Amino acid sequence: MGADGPVGDVVAAIMEIDSRLRATRDADPRFELDSSLVTGPPDAAARLTDGYLTVVYLFMTWFCRSYEAGGRDRSDALGRVVAMLVSRLKAMPVNVRPSVIPTMTALVTACALEVSPNRWREQYRDGWYRDEVAALQLSALLLAEWINKLQESPDAALRLIMDAYERIEADHGPQPG
Repeated sequence: MGADGPVGDVVAAIMEIDSRLRATRDADPRFELDSSLVTGPPDAAARLTDGYLTVVYLFMTWFCRSYEAGGRDRSDALGRVVAMLVSRLKAMPVNVRPSVIPTMTALVTACALEVSPNRWREQYRDGWYRDEVAALQLSALLLAEWINKLQESPDAALRLIMDAYERIEADHGPQPG
C-alpha cells in the first residue's frame, strides 16, 4: 500500500462491505453497523482495521485517477469525496459521532495524497478509537456504494478491490490476514 503501510485483511473487509451493500440495496440506505471490528481478538481486529484502511486507500486512488484521466485535478476528486462523506456521515449520528467526521476527512485526504492511512495516523496516535473504527467502516461502505453508483454496477467496488489485491499479491506475495 502507499508509503509502506500494512495491507491487513482486505478480503474480509471488502466481503463485509459487499455483504452490507447487498443487504441494503433495496432497503433503507441508513446503515446499521455491528461492532465486528472492535469486539474480536486484538490481532484479528487490527488486521481487519488495516484491511478497511487499505480499502479506503484503494478507493481514493481510484477516485483520484478517474478524475485525472478526465483532465481534472485530484483535488477535485478529494473535494467531491469529502463533501459526500461529511454530508452522509452527519446524517448518520446513530453510527458516527460528529466529532470523528474530521478524522475521516483527514483520512481520505491522506489517501488522496498517497500517504498510507496507518502511517498518517501514527503521527497523532497509535491505533484507533472505537468510534473512529465504526466511522471507518461506514466511510468505506459509503465510498463503495458511491463507486457502484458511478460505475452503474452493484459489484464495481468489489471488483476494483479484488483486482488491486491480486496485483498486490502478485507484486509482494500472499498478504497476512
